[in-house]
Amino acid sequence: MGAYQIHEIYVRDANRILGWHKFDYIDRRDRAKSREMTSIVIQHYGNSDIETMARSHKCPTERYRESTKEYWLKVKEYLELNLGD
Repeated sequence: MGAYQIHEIYVRDANRILGWHKFDYIDRRDRAKSREMTSIVIQHYGNSDIETMARSHKCPTERYRESTKEYWLKVKEYLELNLGD
């Protein structure tokens, strides 16, 4: 699945946002391409704060669902443990 845990729908969404077919599903295994896709999706759905970015990465079109809150809490805990407050 790759470092960014990108699913097929995420790849399709990145291509849709771009307006052309740049990425293939296999690209999710390429760290640089995964990072680029993540940047495209997060910038499209809102990059106002780290919580919105994390939740957008988990589920871009439904970033305020309860499941994305659980994901955000995991990200927040990781950041606090590794980067401090």
